[in-house]
Amino acid sequence: GGKGGLGRLLIALAVVLVILLIAAFVVARMDAGRDLIKGWLEKQLGLELAIGHTSLGLPFEIVIDRVESKDFDFGIKPGFKAREIRIAPRLFSPTQVSVLRGELTLMRGEDGVWVPAGFSRLGDVPLRNIGEISRVTRGFRKNVAIHVTEGSIVWLDRTELEIASASGVLLDVLPVTIPEQTLYYHHLVVYNMLGIDGLR
Repeated sequence: GGKGGLGRLLIALAVVLVILLIAAFVVARMDAGRDLIKGWLEKQLGLELAIGHTSLGLPFEIVIDRVESKDFDFGIKPGFKAREIRIAPRLFSPTQVSVLRGELTLMRGEDGVWVPAGFSRLGDVPLRNIGEISRVTRGFRKNVAIHVTEGSIVWLDRTELEIASASGVLLDVLPVTIPEQTLYYHHLVVYNMLGIDGLR
């Protein structure tokens, strides 16, 4: 009853939250939890992956160390690798995904489609202007806010010849809500870029 009852309720909710966080931390570090996270990430990226270990960061984010797709060799074979991926679900805002030292190699297949398929939208970026980034992010930006640091990308043609590359990539994509409208903020920095025309 009254203020005392509200205080007890808040204490009880805080205790339940702490218990859930501890349980999530334990599960994330167990083999079963790691396999569950690995399976989810494979589905999102469309790649068979190997991961180091998983843990729970505060206040609540899943931390995945040493992610690498099967048989990946940067700049030689198509695939993806990252030193660390952090995924922070949010109740009333987009899920926040941070990627540290991500390495991606894209290759145009015989059918003209870029692989890995999960990153195929990035395939034509070197062929167009920088505004293409907005089209690339259209598929996920409503539900996911992205932060990439120290990223690298290599584009290969059908003969596995490098046709373009980018390194020192920093990318932020997040929604900005104004009255009656949502806009999307894009911040892209590329330290070194080799274009299709051969100019660096």
